[in-house]
Amino acid sequence: MKKEIYISESMGESRIAIIEDSTLV
Repeated sequence: MKKEIYISESMGESRIAIIEDSTLV
């Protein structure tokens, strides 16, 4: 399962961190 979480939204940048198998890619 792939989970997409948006981080650094306060900086005005939409960064998507994809966590797969408990691994930050």
